[in-house]
Amino acid sequence: MLVNIIGSFTFEQRGDALFVGTEESAALVADGQARLAPPEPTFLAFKGPGVTAHVPYGDGPTVIHHDSRPWSSDDCLLGGTDLYGVWLADDADGKSVSIVRDWSNNVLATLPYLVGPRHFASQAMVQADDNTALVHSPKGELIADFSLQAQGAGIQSPAHFAGSWAFLRTHGEASACQVFDLHRLAVIATLRVAVAIFGICALPDGRILLADADGLHRWDAASPDTLHTLHDFDSALDAGEVQMLLWHDPHHAYVSIDHDHARDRHSLLAVPLAGSPGVPVQSLHWSSAWATTIHGGFLAGQNFLSLKRKTLLADNAVLVWTPGQPLSADLFQPADHATVEVESIRSTAKGKHGYRVRVEDDDANRAVRLAALELGRLLGETCKGPYVQVDEVADRQFDGAFQVHIVGAGVPSDFERGFLPAYLDYFRDEGSLQPAGSKARLSVAVTWASDRPTQAPGI
Repeated sequence: MLVNIIGSFTFEQRGDALFVGTEESAALVADGQARLAPPEPTFLAFKGPGVTAHVPYGDGPTVIHHDSRPWSSDDCLLGGTDLYGVWLADDADGKSVSIVRDWSNNVLATLPYLVGPRHFASQAMVQADDNTALVHSPKGELIADFSLQAQGAGIQSPAHFAGSWAFLRTHGEASACQVFDLHRLAVIATLRVAVAIFGICALPDGRILLADADGLHRWDAASPDTLHTLHDFDSALDAGEVQMLLWHDPHHAYVSIDHDHARDRHSLLAVPLAGSPGVPVQSLHWSSAWATTIHGGFLAGQNFLSLKRKTLLADNAVLVWTPGQPLSADLFQPADHATVEVESIRSTAKGKHGYRVRVEDDDANRAVRLAALELGRLLGETCKGPYVQVDEVADRQFDGAFQVHIVGAGVPSDFERGFLPAYLDYFRDEGSLQPAGSKARLSVAVTWASDRPTQAPGI
């Protein structure tokens, strides 16, 4: 199922539901149904036994609740473990540093800050950039210092983390990485891969799923110098183009592949966890309006993969599916049992036209989500402005006027009634959109069955 939403995502479990939150909107997904919800002022940045950290979307401190005792910090939470958190702060000279604190707000260490991937374990933490990886204890002791080799790896990171291991592409033999054990605090192997590591995730049995340019492999600490191939790609992946994300549910490991920087080709693979080398792998390929992004995983009994509309910045979506559900184009369907029609309508301006979107659905919440999905598509095809991501606008005769007619949905809540006007407000005001071939101001009139039209404020 495709669930469209505005803004950049955060994900958390709320009871049996997957909660998708952004600064501008939110949705709850459970039992194959999605419901839009009002946005919340904060998002959950960390959760562990007895501790939560909530970060505001706007100005304000991060609030930590530890053993029912709250405290706050103006520093930026980078992550942590059950025992400590790591924060980005400025020292007295204005230099960025990493501050390690326990969850009672006691400072344990002040460390150099590196801009890049990081990983936190109970006995050690790793911070990396393209040139260096530093391994410290939570109290600040330097355990190891690695020089990394990014040259030859394209856009792939030279540092990857999964479970209690760091896989570091160090200077030396090309396409080889050192495996550092964050429990034993030592290098345990040198692993040879094809070109570079593209993605990695820990599996339920303690082994690691790893992707390089040639395929998918299992890695096991019992034989740390060896990769066991599960699947060969049809052709070698381009380290300078491909972005990849790996995760798993109880039955499959999933591989999301952006083949060419969110332009045209995207793939989603499902590899059975119980499989052996050569096991059949499900695959879904597309080059539609949606590009993959960096968020995916398994939460609240559901797989999710975040998407962005190629033509319109901030008009995003999430693919959601359950364990065992086949990978097919049906995943991109936003809902069942609803009728959506879009047509151009005559304009009062000579040579121009507006658009009417008609949604017939017995659920008001779903109806406004489906209408917003069509509005986002039309905005990307008809408008100009900073949020439009196309070189040539397809329709320059649009006069800026939308009509949305929702039939059969019953009485909407105040939130549902105001959603579409607020949606257009966002792209008109925050995104500075206007019709590409007109100076008219964007507007939307929403009719609920026999209701009188509701227009966006200020029109």
